Amino acid sequence: MNRYLLPLGFLGILFFFIAKIPPLSGADSVAGSKTLDFRPISYFNNQCARCHGPGGSFYGDQFAADLSPAELKHTVDEMAAGPGGAPVHGDSLEALYQYHLGLSKGKPFLVITEVSDGSIAGEVTEGTQVVLTSAGDTLHATLAENTWRIVGDLQIQPHSKLLLISESDTLTVHPTRQAYTTFSE
Repeated sequence: MNRYLLPLGFLGILFFFIAKIPPLSGADSVAGSKTLDFRPISYFNNQCARCHGPGGSFYGDQFAADLSPAELKHTVDEMAAGPGGAPVHGDSLEALYQYHLGLSKGKPFLVITEVSDGSIAGEVTEGTQVVLTSAGDTLHATLAENTWRIVGDLQIQPHSKLLLISESDTLTVHPTRQAYTTFSE
């Protein structure tokens, strides 16, 4: 076999596969966002609010003050499996725990549950504004109870930020790195 034909054959196969790679677009940038197929605030309001109040309103100011982060996570897990009647695991448990950690600290919580061409949406604690900053643009979310949605020419990039603005805090979620607010323990 001719030694020049083998590299040419390899290059032909390489070009064939490169041609199959779609070009980058806004949709591809949005698709790079992290999402969670679980709605922790809806879960809480459906499974837990009958005892703990909507959004944990019956918890009081000292909620989880005497619990370590590990104890709080264990309690959330046990309550979901027991009285909540709907056990959660993995990322869903972690998001539900982070939601409770936010409640205990009085901090806003956000989760990204949906990303599509020109739209990013999810849940957020009531009374929190959501703003996307990316590629020099600022887009404000429309809010309805505990849900938020941003529609537009979305260019989600590694430096993009979702800002959660509440009466007491402004927090940041990086949509290409995290699907929900995380709090240091």
